[in-house]
Amino acid sequence: MSIENGFWLQYASQNADDLVDLADDLADNGYRPGIVFAPVGNPARLCQLYGRMRAEGEAFLDPSGFLLDRDGRQQRATNYPWLDPTYGRPDDLDAWTEWMEQSLQHQLSRGFRGGADEPSILVTPSPQLLASSGTAELYTIVDAASAARDSTEGTRECWLGIAVDRDYLRNNARLTELADTVVTAGFPGVVFRCFQSELSPISDRRLLEGLRELVEGCTGADVPIFLPNAGWVGWLAGAWGAHGHSGGLSKGSWFDRMPTPMRNPGRRDSIFEPQLLRHVHWTLHEQLFNEDGYEECSCDSCVTMDGDFDAVEAKIHQIRVAHARSNELRPLNVIGRRRAIRARIDAAVDFRDDLPRTLQDRADARFLDTWLSLV
Repeated sequence: MSIENGFWLQYASQNADDLVDLADDLADNGYRPGIVFAPVGNPARLCQLYGRMRAEGEAFLDPSGFLLDRDGRQQRATNYPWLDPTYGRPDDLDAWTEWMEQSLQHQLSRGFRGGADEPSILVTPSPQLLASSGTAELYTIVDAASAARDSTEGTRECWLGIAVDRDYLRNNARLTELADTVVTAGFPGVVFRCFQSELSPISDRRLLEGLRELVEGCTGADVPIFLPNAGWVGWLAGAWGAHGHSGGLSKGSWFDRMPTPMRNPGRRDSIFEPQLLRHVHWTLHEQLFNEDGYEECSCDSCVTMDGDFDAVEAKIHQIRVAHARSNELRPLNVIGRRRAIRARIDAAVDFRDDLPRTLQDRADARFLDTWLSLV
């Protein structure tokens, strides 16, 4: 297998320049996380950052084919041709194959990687598949991915990219067809994304049950599955055998949410609370700090903040915690990971339940009961 398991950094157009430095920093406290790059922002900057990262560690491009179905931007279409909606959405096997070949060629191109090594893996792009549309397109996408992979010269490792809406995981028939298809597709790994409508932390039991079934199916068949943009749900999926997951410096890099007419809530001074496995407002964090049983975080970012909120360090704090949690799991088998993750969630439930009722209500950590029942 060519890519490391565990937590990876997720590239986004915001704060992109800090990611490689952060990977260097985290390498001093365990393994060096790889970076999942994405076709967003300035391609020259992406190429420069990819080159810096690949010189020292692992990296690959998630081609983000789902962007084909969203608002097209001329700059994106110019820089990343497989995301140009003006060409029209492919509608047969040959057209989808050609569309995927464009992306694979880009992943290998000097325009993406400059003079750096090729990506750790190649990934075939996928549009967002809708459960309501049936599975015909799923089969076409997988067949096209196989053809595009076979047309790529050499012995490079190419993983199957799949992106679906939440109903694909919530509908029993669609889920069974999805799992059977990706497991038997013959790829060395799967890069999987599911878009849903809930803000983090995700508590949709049926969606999580579906993800568990998919991940366990892949794990049982020795097909590693990587969950970009999954954040703490990706960590949870480690209990079921997920190979890796990612999150970054942008809020949206920790969960895949469907675009809605309403934008995300405005900026709030919030911080990830490791003992509750969710973000809380800074004022609540200060109250929790004084409760019996609270364990103060000693990561470098929290030491730097020293009791005063700092938006940049708060973002890095979450990454440091995710990196440390992943470092604990990396040497363990699936059974060991499940036990370790269950112990973490158990401890979070105990801490929540020992809080005064007013703080329990403000923390709103009821999702922990769902997570605990799934590991």
